[in-house]
Amino acid sequence: MMNNTKLKESACDELIYATSILNIIINDNVMPSDNMFNAIESAVANIERAKENVSSINTDKSPKPIGKIKISDNDTIETAVGCILNTLETAINLKVAEESGHIKNYDIQITNLIQSAKLNLETVYEKVSFTEA
Repeated sequence: MMNNTKLKESACDELIYATSILNIIINDNVMPSDNMFNAIESAVANIERAKENVSSINTDKSPKPIGKIKISDNDTIETAVGCILNTLETAINLKVAEESGHIKNYDIQITNLIQSAKLNLETVYEKVSFTEA
C-alpha cells in the first residue's frame, strides 16, 4: 500500500498526463477520428487511476479522504472527477453515434465537451496538488 505522499504524486502524474492528452486534442485542433478517441480513452484511464489514488489519500488535518474535500459548495474532488469521466464518455458516445450514422456533424459539440472536461480537470489538479498529504 502506498503512503499519502506517493498516492498524491501518482494522482498528480495521472492528471498531468490526462490534461496533456486533452490539451493536444484541443490546442492542435485535432479532427475527431479513431486515433483521437483512443487518446481520449487513454485520458479517461489516467483519470480513473487518479481517482482511485485520490480516494485513498487521507490528509493530516482531516481524517476524511482527500476525495471528499470540497472544491465548491456542492462538489467534492471525487464527484468532480466522476463528472469529468462522464463528460469524456459522452464525447466518445457522440462520436460512436456519428460514425454509425445516427447523428451528423457533431465535431464542435464533441470538442466543446473535451474542452469542458479539460477545464474541470485543471481545477481538480490544482486542488489535489496544493492539498497537504
